[in-house]
Amino acid sequence: MSIVDSFQIFSDNFSNRLQRYSAKDITEDCLRYDLFAALLESGYSADSCVLELSHPHPSFEGREIDLVTYSNDLRPESVVEMKYFKEIPSKKQDTTQYMAKLVVDLIKLKFTSELGGNSYFVMATDHVMKRYISNKSNSFSKLFEEPLNTVFSISPSDKSSRNSHFNKNIAKDINLELFPLSSAIKIERIFEVQLVNDNAIYVFQVHG
Repeated sequence: MSIVDSFQIFSDNFSNRLQRYSAKDITEDCLRYDLFAALLESGYSADSCVLELSHPHPSFEGREIDLVTYSNDLRPESVVEMKYFKEIPSKKQDTTQYMAKLVVDLIKLKFTSELGGNSYFVMATDHVMKRYISNKSNSFSKLFEEPLNTVFSISPSDKSSRNSHFNKNIAKDINLELFPLSSAIKIERIFEVQLVNDNAIYVFQVHG
């Protein structure tokens, strides 16, 4: 049993939610509920899943990890961060800030090696971040362009040299002595599915 086996059920859960409720009533917490429900359906016990676990690295003191699953012998098996990006009513969402939050979560996952297990970043989004990431001028199009199950690297510096707003949003959450902006993160897109109303789910594995 692996968390990877739960991603399709999770996507189905979230798709059902999108069809039942208005997007304005769906929050990032719904992602956690839908993944937790998928894990239970896949055979995980409720007590093998911990939501909002304290981050193990001292530089992230006071910060939490969205979800950690444990094996039967109590070893961490999967470490998961999740983000839900959507259009806001004013249609003036700060997509550069959204991108910084995405990168911050990848960095947080990179520093969970003390826990062990595999690290995953789960992103649900409507057209807002699909369009932003796909735009080559925004520097992160490889997140979607690289073939599925291919390891590649991204770096905050892919964007930062040209955008001080992006820099500031990274620096707000990350100790730049621990992780300079020029550092790289190795990731792999392992799952993706297009959903209703131009929504999609993407899952990336973060490699140490």
